[in-house]
Amino acid sequence: MLKQIICLVGLLALGCHQNYEEGAHPDPIPPPQAQLPANHSPTEASQGNKPAGEVVVSGTLSIEGSLLARLPKTATLYIIGRPAPVGPPLAIKRIPLPTFPYSYALTQADAGMMPGQEVDMNGLDALYISVKIDQDGMVGPAQPGDMEGAYASNPVAPGSLNVDIVIDKVY
Repeated sequence: MLKQIICLVGLLALGCHQNYEEGAHPDPIPPPQAQLPANHSPTEASQGNKPAGEVVVSGTLSIEGSLLARLPKTATLYIIGRPAPVGPPLAIKRIPLPTFPYSYALTQADAGMMPGQEVDMNGLDALYISVKIDQDGMVGPAQPGDMEGAYASNPVAPGSLNVDIVIDKVY
C-alpha cells in the first residue's frame, strides 16, 4: 500500500511538472465593463451628491466623571453612524483617545468603509449616532473596560448640529 501511495504521488508530481510553462504569461482578460454614458465622470458615483468633507452630524462628546480616571492611554475612540439602532455602521471615525470634552464632526468622508459601498449619508432619513471607547483599539464586540454612549434623542436627521453625547456606560 505504501508503494502505491508513493507511486501515485510521484505520478502527480510528474504530471504537474509537465504542464508548467516557464516564461511570461499573458495578462488575464479583464472583466466586462458596464456601458456608461459618454459624459460619465468616474468620481460622481464615489462622491454622491455632496463633497467628501461635508459635515453630516456634529456635536460634543463628554465622559461621565467617574469613568474619566479609568481611561487607558492606549484606548481608541470610535464615532459611529448607523441607519438603524443595531447592525453594521455606514460611517466610522477612528480617533486615538482625545481629551474630553471633544468636538466632533462625522462627515461624508467617514462613510463607505467597504470598497464599493458608496453611501450619501445626507440622503438618508435618519442616523443613529453612538460612540465607543475601545481599550485595545481593535474594532469588535465590547470587552471588559470598554465604554460607550449614544445620543439620547436618536435617531437624528443628517445635517444635525449639537448632537452631544455623554459616554456613560462601561462593560
